[in-house]
Amino acid sequence: MRYIKLYEEFKHDEIYDVMMSICDTVSFKESEVYPSTEYLRVFVVEEKIDFEQNPYDEYLSGWDIVYGEIPPTRLEYVRHVFTDRELYANTSVVFCKGSKDEAALAWLKEVYGNLERSQEISGAFEEMKVMYKDADGKVQVKFDLKQEKSRGGYYYVSSDILFFFYNYLNYPQDKSLQTLLSKWLSESYGLKEMSVSLWW
Repeated sequence: MRYIKLYEEFKHDEIYDVMMSICDTVSFKESEVYPSTEYLRVFVVEEKIDFEQNPYDEYLSGWDIVYGEIPPTRLEYVRHVFTDRELYANTSVVFCKGSKDEAALAWLKEVYGNLERSQEISGAFEEMKVMYKDADGKVQVKFDLKQEKSRGGYYYVSSDILFFFYNYLNYPQDKSLQTLLSKWLSESYGLKEMSVSLWW
């Protein structure tokens, strides 16, 4: 078992101390792609690590550790997408304060809570597409306005967001994630006429 090194001269927060301990000589950093918030601290790790949470419970004060490892079949995709944005992307460690669902919802509202709505006509049938874009102009939510009015389609959430939930927070691709994303869209943007698709 590795022991946490407590520094008196240079004071670190408890979570960073735990990361130093469980990673030992393996390099890590806080994610630049997925920001940390009050209830989620998101780290990316250079390579696979092996640890148990129990020895650290007294230091974590109600935080749980979610360890994510991207399957080899998806690793090439991750490297292609995040080469310039994330130094390490194959392994992650997320510290979650309290309920994971509540922490994740709060994270969505903080990180993706100020998307800008825009509309454009596209396609052979000139459908009105609605998009919610982040500060970089990247579409994070999209849907067809006609389908929303008839409740015959889906709200589509970006692959960036879905990737975080699948590979960093270990959410299954099922109704529980749909419910969480639906709650976020409803409470943040008033979008509640259709279901959320788990495919971008």
